[in-house]
Amino acid sequence: MLRVLAAALLAAVGAATATAVVLVHPLWWGLLLGAAATLATAWALPRSWWARPPWALGWVVVLGVVLQSSPGSGYLVAQDVAGYLLLGLGLVVVVVVVSDVTTLVLRPRGAGPDDRPGDQPGDRTCARPPAGAAADDLAPPA
Repeated sequence: MLRVLAAALLAAVGAATATAVVLVHPLWWGLLLGAAATLATAWALPRSWWARPPWALGWVVVLGVVLQSSPGSGYLVAQDVAGYLLLGLGLVVVVVVVSDVTTLVLRPRGAGPDDRPGDQPGDRTCARPPAGAAADDLAPPA
């Protein structure tokens, strides 16, 4: 229950971060500050289902909403360098979170970052060969 509440809070924080970045992105220092805040937050959040994905969802939803044109007012994100950099930042957020989610889903529980699903502790036959090693070098002694 606490993680669900944290996920909802992080989605709101992601939406607030994206709103701030969208509002200050026309200024060069605003875009730099917003990109730094976005990337630092994405890096600092733990890699779990309740942290990065809800935050990124809030971030990307706000970006998607502001990219829509409203009648009589036009677009909030201009077609200039700052606007394209903002879209690129949104793409970076999506790529980081998708890569995190796929590694969390595909990695078995308790496995380290370098473990493969078939590796067993102490099993030397599943070890990766060192770079430049021949196949005969890895054969177990007879």
